[in-house]
Amino acid sequence: SSNVPELQEAYLNDAVLTFAKEYSGPYLDKFDLAEIETLANVWDTDTKEVKTRFLLAMYENAKDRVVDELLTKSALQIDVPTFVDAGVDIACRRLNVFLSGKLPSIRNVMGLLDADVCEWVKQRVRTASSTMKSLELNVPIGDTHLFVMRLLSLSAGANVESALRVKIHALVVMSGILVKALSETSSV
Repeated sequence: SSNVPELQEAYLNDAVLTFAKEYSGPYLDKFDLAEIETLANVWDTDTKEVKTRFLLAMYENAKDRVVDELLTKSALQIDVPTFVDAGVDIACRRLNVFLSGKLPSIRNVMGLLDADVCEWVKQRVRTASSTMKSLELNVPIGDTHLFVMRLLSLSAGANVESALRVKIHALVVMSGILVKALSETSSV
Protein backbone atom coordinates (compact mmCIF):
# COMPACT_ATOMS: atom_id res chain seq x y z
CA SER A 1 0.00 0.00 0.00
CA SER A 2 1.15 3.54 -0.75
CA ASN A 3 0.84 4.90 2.79
CA VAL A 4 3.66 2.75 4.21
CA PRO A 5 6.25 5.57 4.02
CA GLU A 6 3.87 7.92 5.88
CA LEU A 7 3.26 5.28 8.55
CA GLN A 8 7.00 4.71 8.91
CA GLU A 9 7.61 8.43 9.21
CA ALA A 10 4.83 8.80 11.81
CA TYR A 11 6.26 5.88 13.77
CA LEU A 12 9.78 7.33 13.70
CA ASN A 13 8.46 10.75 14.68
CA ASP A 14 6.58 9.29 17.66
CA ALA A 15 9.65 7.30 18.68
CA VAL A 16 11.84 10.42 18.55
CA LEU A 17 9.34 12.53 20.52
CA THR A 18 8.89 9.83 23.16
CA PHE A 19 12.65 9.31 23.47
CA ALA A 20 13.21 13.06 23.91
CA LYS A 21 10.38 13.44 26.41
CA GLU A 22 11.60 10.52 28.54
CA TYR A 23 15.34 11.18 28.23
CA SER A 24 16.87 11.87 31.62
CA GLY A 25 20.43 10.75 31.07
CA PRO A 26 23.65 12.74 31.04
CA TYR A 27 24.39 15.74 28.83
CA LEU A 28 24.79 14.64 25.23
CA ASP A 29 27.81 15.52 23.15
CA LYS A 30 27.03 13.07 20.36
CA PHE A 31 23.87 11.57 18.89
CA ASP A 32 22.89 8.29 20.51
CA LEU A 33 19.49 7.39 19.11
CA ALA A 34 20.35 3.68 18.93
CA GLU A 35 17.28 1.76 17.66
CA ILE A 36 15.66 4.86 16.18
CA GLU A 37 18.66 5.51 13.96
CA THR A 38 18.88 1.83 13.02
CA LEU A 39 15.21 1.88 12.04
CA ALA A 40 15.68 5.08 10.04
CA ASN A 41 18.50 3.39 8.12
CA VAL A 42 16.49 0.22 7.52
CA TRP A 43 13.54 2.28 6.27
CA ASP A 44 15.87 4.42 4.18
CA THR A 45 14.88 7.61 6.02
CA ASP A 46 17.33 10.49 6.12
CA THR A 47 19.04 10.29 9.53
CA LYS A 48 19.69 14.04 9.29
CA GLU A 49 15.94 14.52 9.48
CA VAL A 50 15.65 12.19 12.50
CA LYS A 51 18.50 13.94 14.34
CA THR A 52 16.98 17.34 13.56
CA ARG A 53 13.63 16.21 14.94
CA PHE A 54 15.29 14.83 18.07
CA LEU A 55 17.13 18.09 18.82
CA LEU A 56 13.94 20.09 18.28
CA ALA A 57 12.03 17.74 20.58
CA MET A 58 14.67 18.18 23.29
CA TYR A 59 14.35 21.98 23.08
CA GLU A 60 10.58 21.62 22.95
CA ASN A 61 10.84 19.73 26.25
CA ALA A 62 13.09 22.43 27.75
CA LYS A 63 16.08 20.10 27.89
CA ASP A 64 18.34 22.80 26.45
CA ARG A 65 21.32 22.13 28.67
CA VAL A 66 21.31 18.43 27.84
CA VAL A 67 21.77 19.09 24.10
CA ASP A 68 23.46 22.51 23.88
CA GLU A 69 26.90 20.96 23.39
CA LEU A 70 25.49 18.41 20.96
CA LEU A 71 23.95 21.18 18.87
CA THR A 72 27.24 23.08 18.82
CA LYS A 73 29.26 20.02 17.81
CA SER A 74 26.81 18.41 15.40
CA ALA A 75 25.48 21.15 13.17
CA LEU A 76 26.76 19.26 10.12
CA GLN A 77 24.65 16.23 11.08
CA ILE A 78 21.32 18.09 11.06
CA ASP A 79 19.19 19.98 8.57
CA VAL A 80 20.07 23.47 9.79
CA PRO A 81 17.45 25.52 7.88
CA THR A 82 14.67 23.20 9.14
CA PHE A 83 16.09 23.29 12.68
CA VAL A 84 16.37 27.09 12.67
CA ASP A 85 12.86 27.59 11.31
CA ALA A 86 11.23 25.23 13.82
CA GLY A 87 13.59 26.53 16.54
CA VAL A 88 12.24 30.05 15.98
CA ASP A 89 8.73 28.64 16.57
CA ILE A 90 9.89 27.11 19.86
CA ALA A 91 11.62 30.33 20.92
CA CYS A 92 8.55 32.41 20.02
CA ARG A 93 6.28 30.06 21.96
CA ARG A 94 8.56 30.35 24.99
CA LEU A 95 8.77 34.14 24.72
CA ASN A 96 5.02 34.39 24.25
CA VAL A 97 4.38 32.28 27.37
CA PHE A 98 6.90 34.43 29.21
CA LEU A 99 5.49 37.76 28.04
CA SER A 100 1.93 36.76 28.82
CA GLY A 101 3.07 35.52 32.22
CA LYS A 102 1.94 37.01 35.45
CA LEU A 103 5.31 38.25 36.69
CA PRO A 104 4.88 41.80 38.05
CA SER A 105 8.36 42.61 36.71
CA ILE A 106 7.15 41.90 33.14
CA ARG A 107 4.92 44.98 33.10
CA ASN A 108 7.92 47.22 33.83
CA VAL A 109 9.92 45.64 31.00
CA MET A 110 7.24 45.69 28.30
CA GLY A 111 7.98 49.33 27.48
CA LEU A 112 11.57 48.43 26.62
CA LEU A 113 10.54 45.86 24.03
CA ASP A 114 9.91 46.56 20.37
CA ALA A 115 6.14 46.40 19.90
CA ASP A 116 6.47 45.10 16.32
CA VAL A 117 8.69 42.24 17.46
CA CYS A 118 6.25 41.38 20.27
CA GLU A 119 3.43 41.33 17.72
CA TRP A 120 5.51 39.19 15.33
CA VAL A 121 6.18 36.70 18.15
CA LYS A 122 2.43 36.40 18.86
CA GLN A 123 1.67 36.04 15.16
CA ARG A 124 4.36 33.38 14.71
CA VAL A 125 2.92 31.39 17.63
CA ARG A 126 -0.58 31.59 16.13
CA THR A 127 0.54 30.42 12.69
CA ALA A 128 3.20 27.89 13.75
CA SER A 129 2.47 24.44 12.44
CA SER A 130 3.86 22.69 15.47
CA THR A 131 4.38 18.99 14.91
CA MET A 132 4.83 18.74 18.65
CA LYS A 133 2.28 19.25 21.34
CA SER A 134 2.53 22.79 22.60
CA LEU A 135 3.96 22.41 26.05
CA GLU A 136 3.44 25.38 28.28
CA LEU A 137 6.77 24.97 29.98
CA ASN A 138 8.13 27.66 32.18
CA VAL A 139 11.60 27.87 30.63
CA PRO A 140 14.12 30.23 32.24
CA ILE A 141 14.51 33.31 30.04
CA GLY A 142 18.29 32.86 30.11
CA ASP A 143 17.94 29.43 28.46
CA THR A 144 15.71 30.89 25.76
CA HIS A 145 18.18 33.74 25.20
CA LEU A 146 21.04 31.24 24.73
CA PHE A 147 18.86 29.14 22.42
CA VAL A 148 18.03 32.15 20.23
CA MET A 149 21.72 33.12 20.10
CA ARG A 150 22.50 29.58 18.92
CA LEU A 151 19.81 29.89 16.24
CA LEU A 152 21.36 33.16 15.07
CA SER A 153 24.81 31.59 14.95
CA LEU A 154 23.54 28.54 13.03
CA SER A 155 21.55 30.67 10.59
CA ALA A 156 24.59 32.78 9.73
CA GLY A 157 26.41 29.78 8.30
CA ALA A 158 23.41 28.12 6.72
CA ASN A 159 21.06 28.78 3.87
CA VAL A 160 18.52 30.66 6.02
CA GLU A 161 16.67 33.53 4.36
CA SER A 162 17.83 36.95 5.46
CA ALA A 163 14.34 38.06 6.56
CA LEU A 164 14.28 35.26 9.13
CA ARG A 165 17.85 36.05 10.24
CA VAL A 166 16.75 39.65 10.88
CA LYS A 167 13.84 38.37 13.01
CA ILE A 168 16.15 36.01 14.93
CA HIS A 169 18.44 38.95 15.62
CA ALA A 170 15.42 40.87 16.95
CA LEU A 171 14.61 37.88 19.22
CA VAL A 172 18.19 37.94 20.54
CA VAL A 173 17.79 41.62 21.39
CA MET A 174 14.37 41.03 22.97
CA SER A 175 15.43 38.05 25.09
CA GLY A 176 18.62 39.92 26.05
CA ILE A 177 16.57 42.86 27.34
CA LEU A 178 14.40 40.45 29.33
CA VAL A 179 17.42 38.67 30.83
CA LYS A 180 19.02 41.98 31.81
CA ALA A 181 15.81 43.48 33.21
CA LEU A 182 14.98 40.37 35.23
CA SER A 183 18.48 40.06 36.65
CA GLU A 184 18.24 43.69 37.79
CA THR A 185 14.83 43.21 39.42
CA SER A 186 15.90 40.02 41.20
CA SER A 187 19.03 41.62 42.63
CA VAL A 188 17.15 44.60 44.08
